Amino acid sequence: MTTPVEQIAAQIRRLNPVEKQRLLTLIPDFGGMNTAPLSAAKLQFNGQNISVAAYEALAEDEKFKFLDNAENENTEWLREKFRALRAAWIMAVDGNVAAFGESMDTYPNDDEFLKLCQKFGKYPFVFFNPLILAIDELAFDGRGKCSVNSAPEMSFWKNLFKTQDNC
Repeated sequence: MTTPVEQIAAQIRRLNPVEKQRLLTLIPDFGGMNTAPLSAAKLQFNGQNISVAAYEALAEDEKFKFLDNAENENTEWLREKFRALRAAWIMAVDGNVAAFGESMDTYPNDDEFLKLCQKFGKYPFVFFNPLILAIDELAFDGRGKCSVNSAPEMSFWKNLFKTQDNC
């Protein structure tokens, strides 16, 4: 039985050159991504969450930098968590996965997100699987129309990640 990563790699090899280039521009480091599981010793999350009040007090650019820094500092941790959980999104609090979902359809609404904040007393780091975002981007043509039906190989992505239900 092949793993999801092997299935994804096989599908990427089948993309035409234009689709491959588009995927690589959407995920700059995808070509060198190590798909092998990492040892637990290497998977230390760097960074601490702050309270909701402290997060809301930040200026918009500071919020972006705070979240972007957490993502940049934890690239390998995120890759392994996305792989192991088969997740489209992850919310992390103090280095632990507080919530995750296998598709964007399971992403918490505002009330559910607020409940998570209250449960942990902190603003969670929210991460989206870049592969899912690239797949969503590839599924649409330049006019905002779904191209899954015109590109049969895209149905694999749609089924695997349960995205683009409106296609």
